Amino acid sequence: MKRMLDTNAYVELLKGNAEVAKRIDIAATAIFHGMAVDDVGDLDLSYTPPLGSPWEAVQMGAQAWVRHTSQH
Repeated sequence: MKRMLDTNAYVELLKGNAEVAKRIDIAATAIFHGMAVDDVGDLDLSYTPPLGSPWEAVQMGAQAWVRHTSQH
């Protein structure tokens, strides 16, 4: 029962903040699948064209990290 209560508290914390939830989902997916940083930049994620960029902030950060580390 404790786990369920913790999950409910987590959902209440994120309610109404889909951007945060999506970023946590991206990180959880990457960790679960053992992805490298450059793999995160290649994920095919959903977006709403009139409201956002096709590149999620987490992906842009991963792409920038790959560019920066490949230069050094």
